Amino acid sequence: MKLLSIETDAKTSKNSKYGYLTGILYLAPYTVSGTNVCPMAEKAQCFKPCLYSAGHGAMNSVQQARINRTNFLYNDRQGFISQLLSEIRALDRKAFRLGLKAAVRLNGTSDVPWHTKPFGSIPQQIQHVCPDVMFYDYTKTHKAFSKLPSNYYVLWSYSSAPEYLAHGQPNDMNWSVVFDGALPKNFMGRKVIDGDKHDLRFLDPHAVVVGLKAKGKAKGSSSPLVVTT
Repeated sequence: MKLLSIETDAKTSKNSKYGYLTGILYLAPYTVSGTNVCPMAEKAQCFKPCLYSAGHGAMNSVQQARINRTNFLYNDRQGFISQLLSEIRALDRKAFRLGLKAAVRLNGTSDVPWHTKPFGSIPQQIQHVCPDVMFYDYTKTHKAFSKLPSNYYVLWSYSSAPEYLAHGQPNDMNWSVVFDGALPKNFMGRKVIDGDKHDLRFLDPHAVVVGLKAKGKAKGSSSPLVVTT
């Protein structure tokens, strides 16, 4: 069972134009597998319009594969980490052959602190052997990502749910916001950029909102995850 998906979706396939070959780890979000890999999903109320259903994620075979990966992580942590490190090194070699750099997004549909010891300190381990590999993620658990290695970039994912916002809005991070409709020029005092041009968030300017167009179940949703324009 492969762990990383390499340029299998429309968005990350755009990344090669910017010099990066991208691998994404897709797990089964929230409690789909029986284990909650999205700790803030209930407070942010993002589990119903989750991008889990977007694109290939709507296929039963894809959803089952994500459940299998999640079970692998929690049933054989060391085996999972060992295979993941091996696949990232292979991605780096492939990127080099293509004249590109490697980028890795470990939370394609999860919110796991991969830089911590319980989850293998993946970016730190790779940094020693593949220093050019860049990791990036979106998170709703921003406090768990307050201290990161230099090869790991994370931005905060917005939701207007009051219980979620009570945990604070990080001013030192970029924000991602899902818009149902045209992207506005500004949101809550920050400039909005088009986040669908590519997925390489570590290339974005500082202190901006990364605007993402609603996809899958997010379209037409009244969820606090989605801002209607």
